[in-house]
Amino acid sequence: MLLLLLACATEPTPPPQAALAEPHLPSPDAPSLLEVEGDPALLVNPGPCVDCHAEQVAQWSASAHAQASFDNPWYRASVESFREERGLEESGFCGGCHDPALLADGAMDTAVAPDDPRALAGVGCLTCHGAVSASTEGNAALHLKLAPVPLPDGDDPVALQTHLDAVRPLDTPALCVSCHRGWLSSGAGHPDFMIGMDEGGPWAGGPWGGSEAAILPDPVAPQTCVGCHMAQGHRFPGGHTSMAAAMGDDDQLDAVRSFLREVVVIDIPVVWVDGGPVRPDAAALPPGASLDLDVTVRNQGVGHRFPGGLKDTQDTRVVLTVRDADGRVLAEAGGDDDPAAWRLAAGVLDEAGAPEHQHRPQRFRAPGWDHTIGPQDAHAVRYQLTLPDEPLALPLEVEVHLDHRRHAAPFHDAACADHEGPQGQAYSAAREAAGRAPMDLCAPQPVTRLAEATVFVGPDAPAGTGGAARDDWTRLRDHALGMRLELQEHVGDALPTIAWMDEVATDDRQRATNRWLEAVVLGRQGRTDEALAAADAGEALLDHPAFDRARGDALAQVWRWDEAVAPYARLTAEVPGDTQVWRDLARASASAGDPETALAAAARGLQGWPRDESLLRSQALALADLAHPQAQEAEDAWITSRVPDDTSARRAVCAREVEGCDQLLRPVPRISLELLSADGDDAPR
Repeated sequence: MLLLLLACATEPTPPPQAALAEPHLPSPDAPSLLEVEGDPALLVNPGPCVDCHAEQVAQWSASAHAQASFDNPWYRASVESFREERGLEESGFCGGCHDPALLADGAMDTAVAPDDPRALAGVGCLTCHGAVSASTEGNAALHLKLAPVPLPDGDDPVALQTHLDAVRPLDTPALCVSCHRGWLSSGAGHPDFMIGMDEGGPWAGGPWGGSEAAILPDPVAPQTCVGCHMAQGHRFPGGHTSMAAAMGDDDQLDAVRSFLREVVVIDIPVVWVDGGPVRPDAAALPPGASLDLDVTVRNQGVGHRFPGGLKDTQDTRVVLTVRDADGRVLAEAGGDDDPAAWRLAAGVLDEAGAPEHQHRPQRFRAPGWDHTIGPQDAHAVRYQLTLPDEPLALPLEVEVHLDHRRHAAPFHDAACADHEGPQGQAYSAAREAAGRAPMDLCAPQPVTRLAEATVFVGPDAPAGTGGAARDDWTRLRDHALGMRLELQEHVGDALPTIAWMDEVATDDRQRATNRWLEAVVLGRQGRTDEALAAADAGEALLDHPAFDRARGDALAQVWRWDEAVAPYARLTAEVPGDTQVWRDLARASASAGDPETALAAAARGLQGWPRDESLLRSQALALADLAHPQAQEAEDAWITSRVPDDTSARRAVCAREVEGCDQLLRPVPRISLELLSADGDDAPR
């Protein structure tokens, strides 16, 4: 026994275990997370600023920020519907970002009068310049500290510095993300948790936010919200062409259109004849053949998803026309009256599984589809046509362009109806009395041509124009990017394109990109070892974090979690601001039986997005495994922030019962083109 005790006494002391990460839990549920200290009346009037900053105030007055409140007919149609069906207090969910002056005074809990100056205040100077803290949690996660702004006294440098210190905005993207990330929850009386909008996540996870883990992009310099949207001052251009046109503000309309110029590119790099892929200028087109046209749209200039903002209200559509060599129109799609027009937009489903087209958030029950495009990414849509039985004059000329309207017709029409009613007219009178620009809301929305291409299909075809005039490798890269998002059973459609890319690549970066795309596609097919080999080959040409993402995803696809941990862990060191890398590491670590690492990764990721469902789930499961005292609290936070359980069921109903929904739910939709009659009219034959 003594020898045994001596032996025990001489054993080395084990090293102390690393302390567990502290759980990161979201804020308590509430309609809005806005906190205001001081006098809310200071949010109403930019008057004290205009004497010295007349140009900035004039720019702001034309911006969407200035039109954010009840005098904005689009917003009013949505928020009044919400207030009627859900409740006044719950509408603070909208008010925190659109109506801080009303919310801070408790006036969102009562009827709002058109002549109330707070209902015309918008997002004013002190909403940004009076913020002392901000969070990326969203739903107006701002703390405003309001006090009269000390004005400079002549040339007194001390007084000037005091003024500058008082109004200096927070130097963090969280100031913008606090309101450009929004979600529905029980705090707003909603039965489920749903994301309404999120610009911060895609930006932080993309090249302009400093992360290249998700995609191997063209080289770009990181950029902030302010760097893009305030390069022209306080106009805050985005996509609000309809608002500028309704106010008759040509300068603002020009600024917005200039901002949208060249942010996307459109093309038809690949076609399919009788089921086989071919380059357009090499396509043989026998009579009666099936011809599929793969249209690609790439977001080459927007740091978040495009279009941004409220994605379910967007109308950025592909317009396509097919002609033979004699100029006869064979088929067309995407016109104003085409219900099957492919739009870069998202869809949200209601209680019955039908798309909710008028942006009534209280009726949102499940996310449907999302055809907006991530930064530097591309999406694809396949148009399918059966050629006539008689020979055609070749080559075919396919013209495709992307047209932007700010609002989809059902939403715009609802706002127009409200604008023309008694309440709308009362708000118009209030705007006039306040010296604000009147709004001609019901005028046709301006259409902005964002991108175009002409592609010739058939032997001896001439070179294309627009997006089709680019070099072969770039065009094919866009196609492979779009097709890599396809359903798993069709993702192999990208592989012939990657083979063509190998034939035309001219430098190591292009060759490395080819291998990255190959690794992603093979990984999704479950061809794991081939995917890993492709990633290794690409990384030998270019050291880039996208290869570790491809490795981790390929291993996770087949549940090789122990091996997936290492590449995911490397990514967290390379791009720590990207929430997705923490999701991946937390999930892989938990699945590999390492709750401590899973907890640490989840808690770190939740600092960037505190209501991320995947991270909250990983955190809850890790705490449960560790018998942590906050395990139940963490589980509750996850349960209240997860995607609605019946999302799949509602999507199935939509696919079955709503015309066209089955294709909208596909990553790469198929759109059938009707062959027009020989005399050129619109009657299909």
